Amino acid sequence: IDKEYFWTYTFYQKAFYELRIARGVIENFYRAQEIFPYYPKMYELVAQVYFDFDEYKTVQDIIKQAKEYEVNSEHLDLESRFHIIEKKEEFEELYQEACKKKEEFKTKKVEKEDRAEICYIIGCCLKEQERYSEAISYFDKALKLHYDRTYIWVKGNTYLDLDKCDKALEVYMSCYEDWKDSEAFLERIGYCYYQKGLENYKIAVDYYEKVLELNPENERAVNILIEVCEWIYRHIHQKEWYEKGLKYVNIKWKKKKTSSIYNTRGIFYLEARKWELALHDFNKATQLDKQYIYAYLNRAYIYRNIKGCDAEIE
Repeated sequence: IDKEYFWTYTFYQKAFYELRIARGVIENFYRAQEIFPYYPKMYELVAQVYFDFDEYKTVQDIIKQAKEYEVNSEHLDLESRFHIIEKKEEFEELYQEACKKKEEFKTKKVEKEDRAEICYIIGCCLKEQERYSEAISYFDKALKLHYDRTYIWVKGNTYLDLDKCDKALEVYMSCYEDWKDSEAFLERIGYCYYQKGLENYKIAVDYYEKVLELNPENERAVNILIEVCEWIYRHIHQKEWYEKGLKYVNIKWKKKKTSSIYNTRGIFYLEARKWELALHDFNKATQLDKQYIYAYLNRAYIYRNIKGCDAEIE
């Protein structure tokens, strides 16, 4: 790490943040911090990234690091409190404090970016209180004051909270050109199509497979791909979906051979009428967990139906 590159690292961090490329934000945070650990913005960005991925303990660690270096940031102070809140009533307290700060700003010369951040914090507090429509109005106010893709991201998330997948997609896709190579973005778009229902499952699969191209270790993507492929195969019995689903099941199986994954793989074999393979996996599931009732039920189904049902998929 070259000490002369501090501003280069912070510039890269901001660029990766705007592109929703989490790894770049994190890597450049630590590079910059090693040179000069007192710059508030780099803590704000990396904390937001970890928060987006529900890594709350890591968020608290980042905030702790900022405090150790006595980093002075009003925004970080408010947002850090938001990230570590555990009780819902505390969101109301922070909401009231942020509203008060917003009113104080009216009598002071404050940058638009800072005004926008206060609106954003207010919106986040409202979102956590499930006052989603009000939250969206504050994210819109923030965007009018200062264009920040974080506001767009959280606005899209809020539409998802309202089960308005079409609106969420519209918001997310407004940044498609900037985010199209982002794992987080592709995963979120895939999730929208997954939530939209059965007729959109194939589109969801396309996006989740792109996620795995970027990060083969993304377990959330693997889990949804297994579920979706199993449902599609069960209903249309095309070999392609059996093979896809089995591929993703085996990815999990190679990492950890649990009763659950044996049962899941057994279901794929069962749907394909591969009775002996299915029976083997259901037996393995019950050996690993003698209380795993689903495997017993699936095994009983085979014993009841195996006669005259020995055809396999072509």
